[in-house]
Amino acid sequence: MKTTKQTTARKTNKVPTWDELREMFKETDKKIAETDRLIKEHSKIIFGISESNGLYAEDYFYNVFKEDPTLGKMHFDDVQRNRVFKGLQGENAEYDIVMLNDKNIAIIETKYRARDSDVDQVLDHAVSFRRWFPQYKKHKVYLGLASMNIRESTAAKARKRGIAVIRQRGGKLVYNDDNLIAF
Repeated sequence: MKTTKQTTARKTNKVPTWDELREMFKETDKKIAETDRLIKEHSKIIFGISESNGLYAEDYFYNVFKEDPTLGKMHFDDVQRNRVFKGLQGENAEYDIVMLNDKNIAIIETKYRARDSDVDQVLDHAVSFRRWFPQYKKHKVYLGLASMNIRESTAAKARKRGIAVIRQRGGKLVYNDDNLIAF
C-alpha cells in the first residue's frame, strides 16, 4: 500500500533534462577521477611497502649467509648478492643470493612471504643458471628458499622437491635442508 507521501513524491518527481543529466554526470566523473587518483596513490604506497619488505628479507638473509656461508653440510667460499644475467635478446635473470665453492653452487631465493608459486620459481633457477653461466657446468647446484614467512604446506612442497627451506625465527635461522638434491 502506498502512502500519501510516496504518491506526492512521485507526482513532483520530474524527468531530468539532458542538461541536468550532463551536470550530474560531470559531478560523477569528478568523483570517479578523484577515486582513481586515490587508488593510484595508495597503490604506490602499498607497492613501496611490499618492495621494502622484500628488500628487508633479502638484506637479512644475505647478511646471515655472508657471516656464515653454509648450506646443509657445505661451506661456501664466496657469497654474492643479486647475481644478474642480461642477454643480448632481452633475456634477464636475477638470483638473490649465490654461494660458490670449487664444486658446488647454492642459489637462494629470498621472499618476505613465500608462496607455492615461489617453489616453481626456485626450481627454474637451477635450469636458467646453468644456461646463463656455463662456466659452472661441472658444479652441483643446490637450491634454497629463504623467507620471513612461509606456510607449512609451501615449506613441505619445497622440501619434497629437494629445496632447502630457510626461515627466520627470532634472531636465528631455522634450516630444513635434510632433503637437498643436487640439480
